[in-house]
Amino acid sequence: MTTMTEPASVACGMVGTTGLRLGVMAGLLAIVPTTPGIADDEDVPKLQPALVWERAVACDSAAELAADDGPPRRCNIAVDGDALYLHEHSAPGALGERYRLSRFDISTGDELWVREVGPSSILDAYEDIVVIGDKSHFEVYDAATGALRFRREGSIEEVNRYGTVLLSDGITVIALDPYTGDELWAKDGALGAFCRDIVILVAPRTDGTGTEPFLVVDQFTGDERWTSDDPFDPRTDEISCGFGPYVYTADGAVLREWDAHSGWINWSTSIPGAADIELYREVALVRSDADSVSAVERETGEVLWTRPAAEVGTPVSIIGRVREDAEGVFTLLPETGDIVNHTSLGPGAKFEVVDSSDTRVVIATGSVVTSYGMNDLGTSWQLDVGGNPDEFAVGGGYLAVRAGPLLRGYG
Repeated sequence: MTTMTEPASVACGMVGTTGLRLGVMAGLLAIVPTTPGIADDEDVPKLQPALVWERAVACDSAAELAADDGPPRRCNIAVDGDALYLHEHSAPGALGERYRLSRFDISTGDELWVREVGPSSILDAYEDIVVIGDKSHFEVYDAATGALRFRREGSIEEVNRYGTVLLSDGITVIALDPYTGDELWAKDGALGAFCRDIVILVAPRTDGTGTEPFLVVDQFTGDERWTSDDPFDPRTDEISCGFGPYVYTADGAVLREWDAHSGWINWSTSIPGAADIELYREVALVRSDADSVSAVERETGEVLWTRPAAEVGTPVSIIGRVREDAEGVFTLLPETGDIVNHTSLGPGAKFEVVDSSDTRVVIATGSVVTSYGMNDLGTSWQLDVGGNPDEFAVGGGYLAVRAGPLLRGYG
């Protein structure tokens, strides 16, 4: 699957030919992609942070888990705004097996609520809900109170921020009410993409040929809006939407822009091997089978430039035009293809993009966390938290770090 992440006003989800994230397992829950995330600009600390609070948690470090000494105490953290969540999950059947979900105030470390939950290994936090689950079920909790909204059989993957929860098993797409879990509608087909108020359905995976026109429906009612004139093969073709009322498809030879309301084709551009669509406001980036990436102007369909895929890297922030390669992060100017402000972290450096906002990107290399300005990738602040951290997150102007059994907040 090719993913893109944008603010709630423009984000969408899509399925590509390598779709391991959507529609692979029965009852898959579809959620707007969140890696890499786009944080609110107030989430990332603006000034040099300092340790504000610290608390003990029942978690093992990665090294302790690898040593396999005693029952595992696995944990994950997630942040949304000023809410910090800790998910404790043991191995099923392990001595002292425990599954627990807690919410903390990220500015003080105070525990706001704690809930015992079902066997689970996955945590996702989205605005007013928190979702945990595993390959057999998922549970949706109210973020403010910790109350269980509903649980359902199936395998969790993602959550749609626009008012429905989408389940897909590659054969049927089901829309659920995010408060009650009630089924709103069900349609035959696999999930192709979802964006704003539409859901795009493609040929079911059980279809022997795999090709048939894709269908655009209203995400709340399931009512059909339009059906494409051309067949779409989910085994080889790509589909995406975002940044306005447009749908984009690539069939290995041609990139097309469709009007999301009427189904009218605005333009078609020949790109041999066209696949893996990635949308900027100005251009669509399309990977070809020649292992190169072409930028197509969204207004006209004109190819503006082509570069080797290795040079283009992968997205960190579409809004900030920041991308990453094996050595660090850089700014890609989408209309010219120029690469500027390359911040090298050294060949083979292991780094993690913690989060990004409209103005900053936060990167962790070992125990060192650095905030870079989005415009020039200059260093805003740098902090060595020491030791061997297991997880990082930012929210509410604070940095959260978990290192084994210690959870810390910096602000």
